[in-house]
Amino acid sequence: MSILEHLSNLKIGINKSVAIDYGCGVGRLTRALSKNFEKVIGIDISSSMLAEAQAVNSGFRNIDFFISNGRIINNIPDSSIDFIYSNITLQHSPIDAQISIVKEFLRILSDEGVAVFQTPSHEKISLKSLVRMVLGNEVLNIARRFLYGQNSVLEMHTFHQEKVKKVVEENSGAILQKDEVNSAGPTFVDMRYIIKKHTNPDRT
Repeated sequence: MSILEHLSNLKIGINKSVAIDYGCGVGRLTRALSKNFEKVIGIDISSSMLAEAQAVNSGFRNIDFFISNGRIINNIPDSSIDFIYSNITLQHSPIDAQISIVKEFLRILSDEGVAVFQTPSHEKISLKSLVRMVLGNEVLNIARRFLYGQNSVLEMHTFHQEKVKKVVEENSGAILQKDEVNSAGPTFVDMRYIIKKHTNPDRT
């Protein structure tokens, strides 16, 4: 089931003007979204990924690609986006960067806009999690680079669901639904959130 079908089944309506695929990689999902929205913007932190995305999607007139530093979403005005989707992306950023991006999601969402994003809440107790806790990413990255190559290291970072709720609510947002998913792997309690701005016109 696609995420748009999932939202429809939940009776969560969205406008079909402008969507963002945050963490778009080479743009496969961006291309799929372009069939449902008037305009789609793919955003990624990797210039090489974006170059490939632009090349393979050059025939799609309603797709643009922008680079991000992983903390700020440039070039996007406030309250201008109808739908944001992000999967297997935030989990590779430190928590302060994840917080910044969730704030950015709420800044750029229109009043009727909806964002769907995934990030692991916390690790389950296991030998692997204990090793990660004791050694930390700085030490583990040495082994990861040896095993997977210099440019293939992807750290995993958690963002506890209670902190997600606090950040969303403190930035004029509301969580419509959260579900446990399995995008981050079996050693994490992994969550997907559906959020939107408060519709109260007197919000501050």
